[in-house]
Amino acid sequence: MSELSYDELRKAQLQERHYSALQKLGEDYYDEFSSYVNELKARLDEKYSGDDARAFENAFGVFNDLVSRRKHKLVLKALRDFRNGVFVTDGLARQEKKFYESLMELFEDYAAELGFDGKEEGEPDDDGAIRILMDLPQFMASDASYGPFSKGQETILPADVTALLLKRGAAEKVRK
Repeated sequence: MSELSYDELRKAQLQERHYSALQKLGEDYYDEFSSYVNELKARLDEKYSGDDARAFENAFGVFNDLVSRRKHKLVLKALRDFRNGVFVTDGLARQEKKFYESLMELFEDYAAELGFDGKEEGEPDDDGAIRILMDLPQFMASDASYGPFSKGQETILPADVTALLLKRGAAEKVRK
């Protein structure tokens, strides 16, 4: 297991703030955070210092912001993936995968109760994963704001946004 540092924690937070898509985390990211916090706590227990107390407090502040942003994005991702009939957990931490799977099951149960497959009437069926071919700034589409995206980044977007990016040569379909 790799050692997490405050700088890496802050980098993950800034990436989540900067990009609309979920950024990739390691499978054991939250376990690494727990180890990092336990190490900070042990230092505080051994010998209290204001700097260590601030580091401990700052780490929790950054972590809480990171988790809050990722939870929001995970809910949106699960809803979008359910509508598109895909199930993609790449780049999610172990705990996030469990949360994502629970959301997908909840959407499936809800759709079954209502007697539909989750697609809205008239919704295109060709949504899917795409790879961004150039750096793209944040942009507005019919329903929301998307981006910014980096060249090579893979994401899943609604069919109308996907079609636009494909048509303009800014993205390509990812075959999985």
